Amino acid sequence: MAASSLPLAGLRVLVTRPAAQAESLVAQLQAAGADVRRLPLLEIQPVVDSAEATLQLIAAASADVWIFTSANAVRGAHALFDAARWQPGALLAIGSATAQALAALGHVAACPPPQSAHSEGLLHLPPLQQIADQRIAIITGVGGRDGLRATLQARGAVVTAIEVYRRAALHYPPETIAAQLDGLQALLLTSGEALQALHDQVPITAHGLLHRLPVLLPSSRVAELAHRLGFSRIILPAAVSDDAYLEALQPLVGISA
Repeated sequence: MAASSLPLAGLRVLVTRPAAQAESLVAQLQAAGADVRRLPLLEIQPVVDSAEATLQLIAAASADVWIFTSANAVRGAHALFDAARWQPGALLAIGSATAQALAALGHVAACPPPQSAHSEGLLHLPPLQQIADQRIAIITGVGGRDGLRATLQARGAVVTAIEVYRRAALHYPPETIAAQLDGLQALLLTSGEALQALHDQVPITAHGLLHRLPVLLPSSRVAELAHRLGFSRIILPAAVSDDAYLEALQPLVGISA
């Protein structure tokens, strides 16, 4: 197929996922003809007190429900407490990538449909309807999913949030940021933390340029943050998946930023 006929032919897009998790998305974008620039803005690291997190996982091993908020949560929990020893009554995952990470460890998890792959969608699943006095563990990163926890507690559950990884912002010289933004046509940001990290590193004098760029975001929650920061061209994919990201970028081909 001629390069000019590819669905994302020549589209200059910045991918900010952590380096270890960006390969599949980058490969798909490049196969579709995009000119991909990489700027990992976050690094996934172990929690500071891993011993305490391990004890929490052990204590919650037989809880009624474990909820995993991301594939990073799956990997972080497995590193602390062997997945073969997990014995919850039910496993739930936010998003297909999280469910796939669990499947790779031998666990089957229910998850919302792709178009509802967020906390709100998860709350509609049958295992979370009649949960008074049930023990629920939310396996997550540092500082994540407070709204989910509050809603489950309001339904009568006894909820423990277990933080098994943390995100650390990566910092770049101003000239590196400027070079990545030069001629860019789209931003692809898959978390609110990455959005904030990018915004914090772009000089205020360049915020006007940054805010005019189309920015593809994973959820309405992150979109609200983008609005507050001043972004004006926000795109939400039909689902939270790499395929949906590619589809959402296609209308930008041939349009100047």
